[in-house]
Amino acid sequence: MARRRRRPECRDKVEPDLSVPGRNDIFVIGDTASLVDASGRSVPGVAPAAKQEGTHVAHCLLARFTGSRAPPPFRYRNWGNLATIGRSVPSRWGGPQQHAGRPEI
Repeated sequence: MARRRRRPECRDKVEPDLSVPGRNDIFVIGDTASLVDASGRSVPGVAPAAKQEGTHVAHCLLARFTGSRAPPPFRYRNWGNLATIGRSVPSRWGGPQQHAGRPEI
């Protein structure tokens, strides 16, 4: 069976703090959230982005509960991707450096 790709229009549009428009008590993160971050780029629906979004929501909630200032709008930081191709042969791309193959010992 072929995998279906999630279409962007199937994702929920969210505010810069990852809350649902008009409902500041509901947050959406991960591949279900559609967001253009503070730098103007669309946030991908991948696990590293979801982890960063979860941390941002935690900071938003902590600020609300403690009465402190809200954090700045969410900004996704792409640190690159990592894949294991075959046995013990990692490959990393994106970010400042790119690596492939076994490390030299």
